[in-house]
Amino acid sequence: MSFTEEKAAIALLRISGVGADMFRRLLIAYGSPSAAHAAVLTGTARSDGFDVPRTTMKRSVPGLVERTCDKLDKFGTGEGMFWYGGSGYPARLLNVPEPPPVLFWQGIHDAAKIWNTPVVAIVGARKASPAGVNFADKLSRSCVESGWTVVSGGAAGIDAAAHNGALETDGGSAGGVTVAVVATGLDIWYPKSNHALFQRILAHGLMMSEFFPGTPPVRSHFPTRNRIIAALADAVVFVEGGERSGALITVRKAIDVQRPVFSFLAEGIDQGGLSRIVADDLRVTTVTSCEQLMLCLKNIL
Repeated sequence: MSFTEEKAAIALLRISGVGADMFRRLLIAYGSPSAAHAAVLTGTARSDGFDVPRTTMKRSVPGLVERTCDKLDKFGTGEGMFWYGGSGYPARLLNVPEPPPVLFWQGIHDAAKIWNTPVVAIVGARKASPAGVNFADKLSRSCVESGWTVVSGGAAGIDAAAHNGALETDGGSAGGVTVAVVATGLDIWYPKSNHALFQRILAHGLMMSEFFPGTPPVRSHFPTRNRIIAALADAVVFVEGGERSGALITVRKAIDVQRPVFSFLAEGIDQGGLSRIVADDLRVTTVTSCEQLMLCLKNIL
């Protein structure tokens, strides 16, 4: 196979001892995946003034590099891969803790349209109340009509309502889209109930994942994914969720990277999970209507 920068990035990540942080440091030191990969394999790599031990390719999944690169070879129009610091990699992720080394993407990728607009993350419970679903849908429509890009996680419930609301608008004069950051490989659509939604997102928005093609749903990947949603956003809206809601991780990650967080308070909305965070952190602002939240979003820009 031809050894493109994308394939070099994949090969580099399959070297023992090269995790997300080491990948980032090597890319900063050497400027490209191919240069970093060559330096590590020859035992000459240095990062932040420290020698990187020469290592051997991982053996746990034989042929993983080749299989993943074969999938890259089959990528067509509307799909691809970014690596840390490379062209198309979202600048919002460069200086946050644990930036994803690579991001696979599918859909209508227009970096100027997506990442040069304000971005709001709308998140919440999978088993959402009717009031929560209605609020997420209405808020998403309002945001897109005002030129915001809506980011969520592609899950059932609040996520699906947020994506659907964005897709039901014409984008407004400024033009907004929706981005689903998923916790599987992009060739594994989960949940199955959202297949029709994913097809619409690919036609009008963007799906992204840090996980290699073929990666199935794994419980630990969902909270890991949530840090990306938080970091991509200028603001995070937690619509509803109980104490075990995974969306609370997005809230905490947003606070960690100093993104403003908003919560929705209304009859029939479950905010049990957020109560402790609100009590401990004054950076969570509670709103009672979509109109109030839109004013808040306007004021943070």
